[in-house]
Amino acid sequence: MLLNRSRSSIFVEMTFGNFWEYNIKCVKHSLKVIAYEINSKCKKLSPEK
Repeated sequence: MLLNRSRSSIFVEMTFGNFWEYNIKCVKHSLKVIAYEINSKCKKLSPEK
């Protein structure tokens, strides 16, 4: 019972660890893209000094 539980928890940690790592990379990339788009929109909207 204990062996089974530890094996499944290791599997879950590996799976979710990879999943979260991948997701964080995607989120960071998305944020960069969004920030870039917002920046360019603001530059277009605000008259240059």
